[in-house]
Amino acid sequence: MNAKVGDTIHFKLNYSDPVKEIQIATNVFDIQDIYDDFSNDEEKEGFRGEETLQYKKNVIPYEEKQGNLFEFDYVIDNKSIRFIDIYFDYTHVMRFKIKAGQ
Repeated sequence: MNAKVGDTIHFKLNYSDPVKEIQIATNVFDIQDIYDDFSNDEEKEGFRGEETLQYKKNVIPYEEKQGNLFEFDYVIDNKSIRFIDIYFDYTHVMRFKIKAGQ
């Protein structure tokens, strides 16, 4: 995909399993490192507020339409983004290569 900083990418994906959360990671922001940090160190998790935790997990709001169709948006916010990984409940489902410009 070609995208510029500020562009919004609209995703529509079919997925057969129920989904509680959709996460997005990129080469700039990897959810796995954050998720491991939170799950391995309960003391650290205790002093972080719920709002910060949601941001760190990079949970994406979505709409579920007609059963298994999930729709959500992602805004390109960094010209260094080279890929977008999509996770449904921390299960990697798809990767998109990005050529981001200014």
